[in-house]
Amino acid sequence: MVLSPPFMRLSSDQVLSTNETQYNYSAGFSTDYTFNSLFSLKSVIFYEKKLIKNEIYGIGENNMPVQIGNVSFNYNYLILPILGSFSSEGKITLHFDAGPYFGYLINQKTTVNSLSNITNQIIESKGIRKKFDFGITLASGLSFPINSRFIFDLGLQANFGLVNISKNPDADKGSIKTNSVGLLVGLKYKL
Repeated sequence: MVLSPPFMRLSSDQVLSTNETQYNYSAGFSTDYTFNSLFSLKSVIFYEKKLIKNEIYGIGENNMPVQIGNVSFNYNYLILPILGSFSSEGKITLHFDAGPYFGYLINQKTTVNSLSNITNQIIESKGIRKKFDFGITLASGLSFPINSRFIFDLGLQANFGLVNISKNPDADKGSIKTNSVGLLVGLKYKL
């Protein structure tokens, strides 16, 4: 079982380049297939909650920008990385992992908050993001044996989105991609 508090950011060529990085959470179950003491194949199915916040601006006096509200984009994904892993030998092991990840968007909601205390809107944002995401995962960490069957795992993982997740055209043919970096805390059971 793996728990991860990731930091999420949408990257964009144009439109969302000023979005605020947010603390999120994810949890999942992992499997490892060990070829030998150095090489293994790892897979984790994660439920990952991604939240992005942006400020909304309007035109005020003297044509100066004025913040008029905030918008939050909430995305719930299933993420499946498939990683090749290289581990050091010894009782405490250092591992480096890399491989593709596949993501499926379960649902998405957009919340608009006005600074003038006008009613907040929650919008079911069906159709503005593609259901499938794909990218590269890089990870590293340390594994500590607790006893002959249980291993405590601590590491960092980064997911770099490679595909445009927006269904709608962005300014100047830009694209929107997901990126996340997280601390991984896991407990493994050896069969």
